[in-house]
Amino acid sequence: MTITRMELLKGKRERGRLTEDFDDNYGFGNLIPININIELEGKKFKEIFFWELNEPYLKVENFAKIIVEDNLLPQSFESEIVHQMNKQINQYRKFEKYEGEILKTIKLDIRLGDMVLTDQFEWDINNQHNSPEEFSKNLCADLGLNSEFLLPIAHSIKEQILEHQKTVSNERRTYYNLLYKSNQINQSTNRKHLDNNNLIRDVYTENTEWQPVIKKISTDDIKKFEKKEERKLRYVQRKK
Repeated sequence: MTITRMELLKGKRERGRLTEDFDDNYGFGNLIPININIELEGKKFKEIFFWELNEPYLKVENFAKIIVEDNLLPQSFESEIVHQMNKQINQYRKFEKYEGEILKTIKLDIRLGDMVLTDQFEWDINNQHNSPEEFSKNLCADLGLNSEFLLPIAHSIKEQILEHQKTVSNERRTYYNLLYKSNQINQSTNRKHLDNNNLIRDVYTENTEWQPVIKKISTDDIKKFEKKEERKLRYVQRKK
């Protein structure tokens, strides 16, 4: 969707707020990574984008309508887009910050056309100053990648950050519940503090590439990659 189309949905007085929410959380606001994957009436539609949790201008229903119109999709896609977006938005939970670092491994495996970018690195999911969008910009600049890679990289990083945060929150909730039940911890204990343990940092594996790799793949490899992407999308949607 172009910014021009967005401006048509807003009054002139509101256009100044386009970037305000975006900067609310160190460059990321409450932006939620949305992944749309639909197959209806013999047509497929896949799209990724970020959605502001407190979007002040545009309703999900209106956004879905624009997507359908711009992509000449059947009307039936509209309700499914709304369903998938609302499901992902409603499942979002803001991460409760803890003390210290929580280092987790982020893995990139992104294909655009016949170009594939793979990389992995550690990311402190407890530090809001770490901006996936800024990281994406710097990575593309360093590797000489075009701007088409910016969104997929930032989107993938943000998705994994949220998944790691969800896992850490669940693990710690279970950890404290067990301690409370066994009377080994006082109810007044600060729940935001937890000593370093094996939940904090992912374990390094041997013979693993910890640097970005860009490669051009053949037509046969593209088909294999597409099947891999489809399996991944189905897996992600089942989890959501």
